[in-house]
Amino acid sequence: MVRRESKFKKMPEVALLLNESRVYYPDNPPFSPHERYPEYPFDHVSDEANPVYESIRQFFFSLGYDSENFGKSSWNPLSEFVSPGQKVVIKPNWVFHHNPLGHSFTGMATHSSVIRAILDYAVIALKEKGVIIIGDAPIQSADFSKIVQRSQINSVVSFIRDRTQAEVRIEDFRREITMRRDGVVLDRIFRNDGDFIKVNLKADSYLSSISNDYMHFRVTNYDKEKMVKYHNKHDHIYVIHRSVLEADLVISVPKVKSHRKAGLTCCMKNSVGINCQKDCLPHHRKHSTEEGGDAYEKASLIKRTKERLYEKIDKTHSRNAQRIYMICLRVINRLIKVLCLPNDFEGNWYGNDTLWRTILDINKILFFARKEGDISRDQQRRLLYIVDGIIAGGGEGPLEPNNRHLGLIAAGENPLAVDLVVAGVIGFDYRKIPSLLQAVHNSFLWESKYNVNSISVKLNAKNLCLLKDLDLNLRLEPSSGWRGHIEKD
Repeated sequence: MVRRESKFKKMPEVALLLNESRVYYPDNPPFSPHERYPEYPFDHVSDEANPVYESIRQFFFSLGYDSENFGKSSWNPLSEFVSPGQKVVIKPNWVFHHNPLGHSFTGMATHSSVIRAILDYAVIALKEKGVIIIGDAPIQSADFSKIVQRSQINSVVSFIRDRTQAEVRIEDFRREITMRRDGVVLDRIFRNDGDFIKVNLKADSYLSSISNDYMHFRVTNYDKEKMVKYHNKHDHIYVIHRSVLEADLVISVPKVKSHRKAGLTCCMKNSVGINCQKDCLPHHRKHSTEEGGDAYEKASLIKRTKERLYEKIDKTHSRNAQRIYMICLRVINRLIKVLCLPNDFEGNWYGNDTLWRTILDINKILFFARKEGDISRDQQRRLLYIVDGIIAGGGEGPLEPNNRHLGLIAAGENPLAVDLVVAGVIGFDYRKIPSLLQAVHNSFLWESKYNVNSISVKLNAKNLCLLKDLDLNLRLEPSSGWRGHIEKD
């Protein structure tokens, strides 16, 4: 595997704000600040308190961006990342348009008050020129219009558009959109190929060491026969949205959530949403670990039958056949519940040995892929990560999380460092999260000379400490397949 050169030449720094009682989302879009800061570019000030805007502003100062001008009208913290006329992509976490458990949308999607503050500083840096794109690739059955409406990002973007000459737009990064009802596919829409770039990592993929298993690569609800066109013994292809590859700066704004397959979703996992074709994202290998897969631990005729039913649903175009298979799936799920079998199906457990490879591949592409998809040895765009953990998602994330108010925001330029800090704060042991452990030992994100416990953390904009001394332990609830295996001892 070729060694890539990222910009990380010193121990990464992470800024962390944690105040459960004082940090909360404002209610009313467009989520303007409650104070007219010297650098604030617009005329509208909110009547309600906006601790989110204040926190993002403080983060930029804490990380030392244009610090000599802080407090002046000329303060321009993102000028270190982007220049007038360039392109900025803001990548939130918009996985689905609602929580199937009926919980508030705020625990599963990036809140638009966080995006609004970032937008303002991007506008300042671009100086009325350039492009700002807010985009993500939710799961194929998500209703993007409902995401835009429920997140209230449409109100935010309308406000900004009316007050700047820079181009600001919202984009659905998906190449394929599926409309389902009760699990049955009603229609599929395929979008213009011009917006999507194929990136082939070949032997430089973290999946290359298990390429002999390519026929067993799976992602539930997607056709296995399409996946082998992307991942096989010779190729490891991802489909990335052109806007991301053309960006001069990508600002990732993840939501802190437990994750059934990855253990934790934060900065590194959020990058997976730059990929536009979900059936080129291996999430697990079919069958149990006893049979050479990692979809579940113990060999089970019931779970093997369930796998086959899903494959039939994904392959058939007959709605009647899909309905029959869905009825069979409900019977199987009921049987699993009655027999009290572990809920570790489709890689939803701590033994998943596939998804971490996909996560690291996508992060490599984000750092090193050129505009047309070939891979450079040098970092191709600036990256910044600002984490929304004000209300986090515990339990069965990313789609069915329980909302938990943490009052947490984190920021940094190294996604692994930020994830390591967030994992420690919520009571997770990074050594038990494959994407983090493997990234520490085997990735371009981390120098071998670095010590995880020596990550420099600026807490609440004042106190500088090391990760090993940060004993907060907010204890976010893991998903069922990770419970008892991911927590700090």
